[in-house]
Formats: sequence, structure tokens, C-alpha cells
Amino acid sequence: MSRPFDLLILDIDGIMTSGHKYYDNGAEVVMKAYSDLDFTAIKRFKLKGFKVCFLSGDTVVNQAMAQKRKVDFYSSKTWIDGSNKETFIDFFCEAYNTTPDRMAYVGDDWYDTGIMKKVGFSYCPKNSPRCVKEVAEALDVKSGDAVVAYLYDLVCDD
Repeated sequence: MSRPFDLLILDIDGIMTSGHKYYDNGAEVVMKAYSDLDFTAIKRFKLKGFKVCFLSGDTVVNQAMAQKRKVDFYSSKTWIDGSNKETFIDFFCEAYNTTPDRMAYVGDDWYDTGIMKKVGFSYCPKNSPRCVKEVAEALDVKSGDAVVAYLYDLVCDD
């Protein structure tokens, strides 16, 4: 099978989650519900030779989940400009030995559009805002409803 991209970069909230968050009294996010099918899809992508990483602003819940699942995690809040995820592209090229045209990004919000315009493949859930769907391929699945699993079935032939 010929892979259309080498590196799959995943936003988390609104992709692997519905975007709903549960807060404690101090307004810290304490819990989210992830789609378990997406974790299986990530494993399957890796088994096919794809590199996978997360790019998220949540350095508490999402980063802990990524560490537990052994998926590289990068925080858009601690980088050069937290609202500009495209600033990661040069870093990803070097870290993953690839080029922007061999990267895919999956996101759901306005903050994702900068990087989506710079990579070879961009995807979003069907309930994303219009500004996102104008720069990414809208998948026929809503946020948190196994978006990564849907993409796997779209990209891989097994």
C-alpha cells in the first residue's frame, strides 16, 4: 500500500473527544471522554508505518493521556505562538524526517486552519465551523465519534 502521508498530526479536543470538558471548582479540566476506537486506529496507523503525534493546548488531561498511550505530544500553548500551530511545521519536518506535503493534520477549529493550509492533507469532523471546512476535507463523522478510526478506513485498504 502506498501511504498518502508519513506523519499524522492530531488535534485532540473536538477530534478524539466531542469537545465537552468536565471542570473542577477551580476551573481546571479534570475529565474528558475519548473515543476508544480512535486509540485502536492510532495503533493500526503505527503498525502500517505511519508516524503519529498529538498537537494540543491541553497540557493536563490530554498530555497525560498521550503519555499513557505512548504517543508523542506537543503543546501549542508552550510553543512560539499558541494560536498558530503552523509554527510547528519546521520542527515536525526535522523531528519526523518528512516534508509538509507528506503531513496530514486533523483538527476542528479556527486555531487549526493555519497548519491545515500548510500541510499536504487536512481533515476535519463534519460539525466543524465553515472556516475549517473551507481548508480541510470534512469527514462524514462528528467530533468524538471515532474521527481517527474513520480516517483510517478512508486511507488504509484493510
